[in-house]
Amino acid sequence: MIRSTKTVLLASAASFSLLAAATGIYAQQGQTLPSDTTSVGALSSSLAVDLRTEISRLDTEIADARGIASQFEGGVLGIMSDLNTQTLSLTRSLLESRLVAEEGGTPVQIIVPVTQPDPALAAEIEQEMVRQQEIIDTAQAEVNAAGGLMAMVAMTSLQTEKVTMAQLRQAMLRARYGIAYPDMGAQPQSVSAESRSVTQPSDTTNQNNTDQENAVDRTKYAWSDPDHPEIDYSKQIFSTLDSQDFEISGWWGIQYSRADIDDSPQIFAINVSDYGGIYQTDNPSLIVACFEQEPRVVFNTDSFILTEIRSNNIPVTMRIDSDEAVQINWSKLTDNSGAGLFGKAAEDMIRDLRDAKKVFLRLAERNGETHSITIDLAGSTKVFEEVAQTCKFSLIELTSNDYKAIQTMLNAGGFDVGAPDGIWGRGSRRALMAYQAQSGLEETGVPDQATLRTMGM
Repeated sequence: MIRSTKTVLLASAASFSLLAAATGIYAQQGQTLPSDTTSVGALSSSLAVDLRTEISRLDTEIADARGIASQFEGGVLGIMSDLNTQTLSLTRSLLESRLVAEEGGTPVQIIVPVTQPDPALAAEIEQEMVRQQEIIDTAQAEVNAAGGLMAMVAMTSLQTEKVTMAQLRQAMLRARYGIAYPDMGAQPQSVSAESRSVTQPSDTTNQNNTDQENAVDRTKYAWSDPDHPEIDYSKQIFSTLDSQDFEISGWWGIQYSRADIDDSPQIFAINVSDYGGIYQTDNPSLIVACFEQEPRVVFNTDSFILTEIRSNNIPVTMRIDSDEAVQINWSKLTDNSGAGLFGKAAEDMIRDLRDAKKVFLRLAERNGETHSITIDLAGSTKVFEEVAQTCKFSLIELTSNDYKAIQTMLNAGGFDVGAPDGIWGRGSRRALMAYQAQSGLEETGVPDQATLRTMGM
């Protein structure tokens, strides 16, 4: 249950506030509609009842989520409840807009977001929702039975599962009713009515605006990383990360915390170089983190994906810089939003990316649909080094003979390791920490670059 909680945090920590802003009515990019506008007409009574039932159910869940958020403001539970509230609120806004747009009796014309309904997919997602409700019921029973710290852990798991259910409902409503979620690729379309007209800007106005934008130094923001002036820090995502106390390094947002279970230091870093914007349906990201002393690398598609039920693995195609593409198995995330590597596999991946400029990732769903991302790794040096320090592993690929050589040098310098055996255990970490303390280095017990350089290796 704890891994489930942290996985969703990885998947959503930097995007939950973006959902709240995405409540407008916009045309879905790439969809061919019967006409430029959809006339308001009479809505079938059965569909109206269905939409009102969904809205009523959402109102109840939103009230419940807000109650939890008010009780645990500022903590992990508060964050999860805020995410749940805003996901549910976005869904409610779109449902209500669809109902109003099609049920009103006025001669207003409004652009309604439409996609092709897929009843078969909706039915499949509904089956997944039934299974998810069983998980929620089990999590609720654990909350009721637990006490003290374990009750808090159980409550966090419960809120995580509710967020997953809210995301499943979004996917189901999209498939059942053909409701498109806001997309950055399509510009906001103005509502047209007999009493309203829109004057389009002239080419001259557009050119003047462009000139003014180009004249602005895009790095002069409080959150800008001066080491990367090539990055446009005027993007909305950076402002959002800054408002949530993320530190910016290149294309990365970095957040620090303490583990609820043991107060160990944690670090969460999200790369947003492939973000399209707040109105884009999916904003995929790469996440590198250390949670509860476990390193993690996550490809978050920001979309519900269909996977093989009997397998916990997802094949991911990866290409680092100009190297040949390779395919490796990643673990699927519990909320079906992507895939991740954990523990030793994550350490190896971080080492592979340490000196890279970019990485391309692609995973395929069960139905053949693919999700791809190209990540600009600018600013990753700070991220990788701090994740390695927090999770206490070396960014250098060390063999057993390398460890034995380090142990031998520590013994020779008076830092007792015991018999050198090439296994980096507690005794070796204690000895190296003593050496690091004497040398004025950070006491990590990890043979990192700075430590090995000081040792003359």
